[in-house]
Amino acid sequence: MALSSRPGNVAILLAGFALFASLPGCSRGPAAGPPAAPPLTVSVATVAEREFQDFDEFTGRAEGSEFVEIRARVSGYLDKVAFKPGSFIKKDDLLFQIDPRPYQAILEQAEAQVAQAKARDQRLRADLERAKLLLAKKTYTQEEFDKVVGEAAEASSGILAAEAVVKQARLNLEFTQIKAPVSGIVSRDLVNAGNLISADETLLTTIAKYDPMFVYYDIDERVVLKILDMIREGTFKSARENRVPITMALGNSKGFPFEGFVNFVDNRIDPTTGTMRIRGEFANPLEENHSMAIAPGMFCRVRLPLGPPTKAVAISQRAVMSDQDRKLVFVVNDKNEVEPRPVTLGRIEDDKLQIVTAGLKAGDRIIVGGLMRVRPGAKVEPKPVEMSIAVK
Repeated sequence: MALSSRPGNVAILLAGFALFASLPGCSRGPAAGPPAAPPLTVSVATVAEREFQDFDEFTGRAEGSEFVEIRARVSGYLDKVAFKPGSFIKKDDLLFQIDPRPYQAILEQAEAQVAQAKARDQRLRADLERAKLLLAKKTYTQEEFDKVVGEAAEASSGILAAEAVVKQARLNLEFTQIKAPVSGIVSRDLVNAGNLISADETLLTTIAKYDPMFVYYDIDERVVLKILDMIREGTFKSARENRVPITMALGNSKGFPFEGFVNFVDNRIDPTTGTMRIRGEFANPLEENHSMAIAPGMFCRVRLPLGPPTKAVAISQRAVMSDQDRKLVFVVNDKNEVEPRPVTLGRIEDDKLQIVTAGLKAGDRIIVGGLMRVRPGAKVEPKPVEMSIAVK
């Protein structure tokens, strides 16, 4: 039967509920609250101050420290190509062979002329000795004696001239073997065997020296002015007179593992770009498997240190939280309570450590693990960890 909604019926229903509640065993004591939650365990690292090097970063390209165009010094027909295109070669390795037979014949002819000159010189020296005796006996005129003396001197100088021709002929014969002037990577052969080679004209191949390797990069005028101010203040040494250290990274490098130095600074700022060309030098030895770390033409990132190292606070990037346009870290105070702390951030160091320029000091304890569960003012149980572990 449906209950009526009239006021009398509602009063009877409420009285029945009250009577039921008064029966033995139906009464309830005061409600007990939930048990207090234990403090949240979080990973906490202690902030420390350390030295960091200020720097500017630039992009550039690697180039071989030497680039040589190989051309023949003598003309002739190319007999053979003695190298594998694109291979590593050493200085004085044979690259090309020009037909040596014509130059061998010229050398032999020049050597024969030396022999003739020496024979003539010997004969005229003997004539000179006889002329001296005849002149002493006055059976030889002074005019005839002077003629013999002149012919003897001419014969001696003829030997020198003939020997010079031999030297030139011997050089030309050596030039038929075209050897590598530097160690490096050789390009492809641009001329095949059987072709006529013109001296000083025909380009045969090129060689790029890979060790050391140069990296060319441009620094803008703002950095140039900053460096000039530091040089005047005595906090930076001019790269024109000192070996300024630099570091370099390739496209797949972790950090900046290559160490080198500035070995060239251009003498002017390019007015069209507002930059100055700088060249860095880096060791690039050939490894056991005949590979090298840096190849010509590679894209590079170069770090140029500016001034002496300065002390700063650096923390794990994991500890930094965002609150709209602010950056925060959660600090654990002496009572193990969480306090939000606004911070001012600097650059990223070594791709992991975040430099903090304001908001933290050495000795502060910051939360680096369990951040998503903490709230300002909450009680926590700190679990100490090293900052170096927190950045991994």
